[in-house]
Amino acid sequence: MQTRITLAELPRDQQRCLTTAVRCNGLTAKRVGWVGMHFHDSEGCSVHLAGPVAGLSRRGLLTISQRGGYATPTDDGIAVVNGVAVERELIA
Repeated sequence: MQTRITLAELPRDQQRCLTTAVRCNGLTAKRVGWVGMHFHDSEGCSVHLAGPVAGLSRRGLLTISQRGGYATPTDDGIAVVNGVAVERELIA
């Protein structure tokens, strides 16, 4: 099933998580949660739970490594943060 995704339509925790992933060139898993891979002034020390990361991965906006240690934004994820609506196949 195709669905149109915009940043405003995502839940708030997923919006923040995706924005952090784009600004920080991805997320890395730590004991406290998922944090930006590279420091960005606007993100400070944002910590994201596993739920939003998994939700973004299901939507095709983040790619989680096979070992599960880091997640990177997809081209569609970057486009969504930059204000472009994307058409994605929604995986239930």
